[in-house]
Amino acid sequence: MNIGATDALALPLRGDGESLHQWLFAGLRAGILQSRLPAGLKLPSSRALASQIGVARGTVTAIYDELAAQGYLECAVGRGSFVAHVLPERPQVARRTASLRPATVRGTPLSEALGVREVWTRTPFPQQENATAAVPFRAHLPDTRMFPLDVWRKLAAHGARALSPGDLTSTAITGLPLLREAIAGHLAAARGVSTDPRQILVVSSAQEAMDLSVRLLCSPNQTVWLEDPGYVGARAIMAAHGLRVANVPVDDQGLAVAEGIRLAPQARLACITPSRQSPLGMPMSVARRSALLNWATRAGSFLIEDDYDSEYRYGTRPIPALKSMDCDDRVLLLGTFSKLMFPALRLAYLVLPQALVEPFTRARSLLGRGLPALEQAMTARFILDGHFERHLRRSRAQYAARAQALRHAIGRHARGLVEPPAIDAGLDVAVRLRTRGNDRAAQRQLMAAGIEAVALSRYATDARLAPGLVLGFAAFDESQIESAVRQLAVALGRQSQ
Repeated sequence: MNIGATDALALPLRGDGESLHQWLFAGLRAGILQSRLPAGLKLPSSRALASQIGVARGTVTAIYDELAAQGYLECAVGRGSFVAHVLPERPQVARRTASLRPATVRGTPLSEALGVREVWTRTPFPQQENATAAVPFRAHLPDTRMFPLDVWRKLAAHGARALSPGDLTSTAITGLPLLREAIAGHLAAARGVSTDPRQILVVSSAQEAMDLSVRLLCSPNQTVWLEDPGYVGARAIMAAHGLRVANVPVDDQGLAVAEGIRLAPQARLACITPSRQSPLGMPMSVARRSALLNWATRAGSFLIEDDYDSEYRYGTRPIPALKSMDCDDRVLLLGTFSKLMFPALRLAYLVLPQALVEPFTRARSLLGRGLPALEQAMTARFILDGHFERHLRRSRAQYAARAQALRHAIGRHARGLVEPPAIDAGLDVAVRLRTRGNDRAAQRQLMAAGIEAVALSRYATDARLAPGLVLGFAAFDESQIESAVRQLAVALGRQSQ
């Protein structure tokens, strides 16, 4: 089934202040959801549609790519773009969801009636029941389109065929031994950390690892160090457990250890991102690392090293983990596969000090009975067979190119509004704003324009930061980045007027 360039598209009138990209994307998406563009319909070529409605062909191509990424179109090289048969959402689903009301007991919200603390009902993480493609510049995401799914499928098939009746009854509380051995090998080669696989605890996420660590190492009202600005997920977990937080500032050398000692010399725990500070991006200097380890030893404290995306360093080798300098066994190294492979793979790990292995194993046994063995086995083989390292090399090269594309696009289209950033690591970057107003207003302005960004001030508690935004670039190709920076410049330019 085919249509002409504009026949049956029934695009709405363009609204005042609405960009061409917003108008065309929203119009096509609405037509698909409302079945005016039925499943299987072939859309006009990008060249034909661009000519008919008077926009650049690149704009139409970017919109087709975005609709395909979100599941609304199916694109086949040489054949064209077709409306998908299975869509990611339908209007009636949204209507049903909107009708839901919080459960109550005699007019009181159920969470309050059951005595649930309010802090557990607030979360810094978005709740997404329906998976949707990432929108520029959503932060902290890898590009799942680059993941070698064909390899993963083969590993899944091989793992399923190799299952025995015994595999259906056994669970490994601390993680599949083969996976722990694979993680230990990777850490030795990539992070400079030599560890016994028996000191590795496999968990479902960085949040679970932090939660478990706080449960075992801290008591309510004890003090912990957190970077300011820093990871909001860690702050939420500390607050949920009733801990006191010392907001330790950071500078161009990372965590200000001397200031942390002044604020809370006997803090029980410090949660840090030494290889790439979250969200500002600088690594902690060697002198600061040494000072931090010396403090932990003197105070009898522990350090949670959140090593969240350290393998992505561009132009230089990854910086060794703080754990590699840990002679007194004070560091719990936390790593995750969600950013190195894909977010839906709920596997992370803790490298524990030897003295903590037994208590953490007992606690893990009490709180959960381990994780699915098949996915652990697939991940182990993915690492041991060399696929993991090849994937990291390929994605590292792509992300480096996208980092440069973002920097150059800002220089071309948003100079005077955003300071072009230097990007040498990670999946996202903190950029400084040169516009009037605060960064939370800028975030709202961008959201209204269909651009995702996080105000830098949302990561801070006591710290006074120049207005800025955290922009993710890794999940978006160069054409998406170019188009989104143009939209960003228009939206920020409107804010500064």
